[in-house]
Amino acid sequence: MDHPIGSGTTAQAFAAFIRQYLLRPLPALAPSVRAVTETEYPAEGDDWFWTDDNAKVLELLGLPEVWREHPQDVTDILRFVIGMCEGPFIFRRLAGARLQQVAAEGDVAQFVHSLMDISCDLPRGKVTLGMRFHDGRTARNVVLTGNYVSFRYRDRPFSLDVEEAIFEHAIVLDGDRLTMTWQSELFFTPMRFGRARRLGRIVYTVAVRANSMFVDVEAALDLDPTVEVSDVVLTFGYDELSHGENGVHYENIRTAHPSQPAQWQVAGKRGNMHLPAEGCHYWSIAQTSQISGFALAVHTLPHAGSPLHSINATCKDAGKLHWLVAEHRFAGPQSGRLVAGERKVITAGGFYDLADAYATTLPSIAARADAGGPAIDPSISYDYGAEVFAFTRCYRALMAANPPVDDPELRDRLRKTIDHFVAVYQAHFIAPFRANVSAIFSRSVSFMALAYADMVEVTGDDRYRAALTEAADIVLAFERQNTDVAGEPQSAFAMGRDADSLPYVDCHSSCLLALTRASEVLGEDRWLSAIDRGLAAYRIDTQAITFGNREDKQDVVTVDYLAPDGKRHSMPAFWNYHIGITLRMVNAIRASQHPGLQVVWAKHATRFTTLEWMMRHRVEQCLRPRGDGMEIRTSVLSSETNS
Repeated sequence: MDHPIGSGTTAQAFAAFIRQYLLRPLPALAPSVRAVTETEYPAEGDDWFWTDDNAKVLELLGLPEVWREHPQDVTDILRFVIGMCEGPFIFRRLAGARLQQVAAEGDVAQFVHSLMDISCDLPRGKVTLGMRFHDGRTARNVVLTGNYVSFRYRDRPFSLDVEEAIFEHAIVLDGDRLTMTWQSELFFTPMRFGRARRLGRIVYTVAVRANSMFVDVEAALDLDPTVEVSDVVLTFGYDELSHGENGVHYENIRTAHPSQPAQWQVAGKRGNMHLPAEGCHYWSIAQTSQISGFALAVHTLPHAGSPLHSINATCKDAGKLHWLVAEHRFAGPQSGRLVAGERKVITAGGFYDLADAYATTLPSIAARADAGGPAIDPSISYDYGAEVFAFTRCYRALMAANPPVDDPELRDRLRKTIDHFVAVYQAHFIAPFRANVSAIFSRSVSFMALAYADMVEVTGDDRYRAALTEAADIVLAFERQNTDVAGEPQSAFAMGRDADSLPYVDCHSSCLLALTRASEVLGEDRWLSAIDRGLAAYRIDTQAITFGNREDKQDVVTVDYLAPDGKRHSMPAFWNYHIGITLRMVNAIRASQHPGLQVVWAKHATRFTTLEWMMRHRVEQCLRPRGDGMEIRTSVLSSETNS
């Protein structure tokens, strides 16, 4: 918010709360020594440091009057945000180490990891990995199962189901390491009516560490010394890939090779798929129909020396992967022990067309964890633009006539970082959007527009002027014109252009703020009618808000939307971050010297007197003095704030 909400509340007061209660030491080998944690008290036992939250905190701490008082705080947080960037990626979050068993019945068990839910049903040879959140996004990302061993005996092919032959299994949780194993005795019948012969014993091992998102899987086959076989294939399988719960489905396979271009194959009609993978040093399955920042993927790095040969899959439904195995082939006659292995990691947001970039970046993150570093979620940041906007805010402060600190090296580094991520955003969000790929989250592009606006004002560079114009035009792609309760025109700005096309308040208000800044900085009138219609969509509603295990009656400001199917939605500004971005937008329009914006504001000012009072009153109810600072709880029903 751009000015105080209550008596005695200043930027310094809010900054003091963050400094005293949320700014925490980071684990060893983290990108910085300190960063802002998600919550003062561990949420559901977790200690999470979100990159985009730290970026948004920098907007406050980067104010010159705050930065001057506590320069080390800004340095540490800025170092963390920059340190969570690598190549085109801005990684989502970092966590303190955690690995606990939460349920068990024999060798069927559930575990809570720093950033994952893990469960196993070892008698059936199943291990499930799921990305973990503190809201409804938690999912079962992948089930590791569906394995076989194939080989040739006397020049005849054989294939044996691993899970059907399990006879022993074990769970070992030793401090910060979890090991799950199952063993199968494998027999085959060379002749139709002959006696069975023993192929050998295979042991599958899945190893997880508290400080790493990476999961190692290994298959070790000890061949019977009396059997002569060749061309043995060990597999690592997935099953129920597109089970549909919480949007889980996968639509393509990608492979990366050190000496040739990456390969990819899209799930097609019902049936089988085959992808050669010999020499591949990275492969993945991913979603392509979801917004980039939310799309799921499972990434794999074959262990050194493990002879990955091919990937086979089936599609139960058109366009969706169902079952998949990676085949590691030991060519020629074999004896003794054969060992294959892969390292896996799940993500819930990424640039999945960049297989070569993942092939080099993921080993770097894994090596950091192997050396004792913290668990890093390699999903890309949801907002992405929020980090770039934080960089531009800090750069703007350093370029001022009286900068908060004299640090030319930091200023130059910020400029290079900004230029880099502007190019990345153009390549991996804007270009796919222009090619009709659902890659952009409206709040993200809105924050990018704010970053471009800062850079236009600071540098006057025409590149940023063009980027700002393009970003504002793209924001219009999220506009859904409809009619209000009186039948008058209004517009709602949706979260996604195609996927998730509801106008959540933070998305709607961010879009209007972006259009407002673009209009003012560029002196344009072209987006005024959209801003006008967007302001018309705010109204007051009384709703039953689900909070915890109960419903609570709340009077809230909402974004109104009459959908094409005739259903009217009223999206509530219940959480204070919704209110904060909305008040920020209102302040920007009211304070603007742009003649057209002044006309738009005059049209809505009387109605917004009530709406704004109501939002500010809700925030004032959440204010709580703490030490030398001021806390804003996340809502009127919440017990604490978050970053």
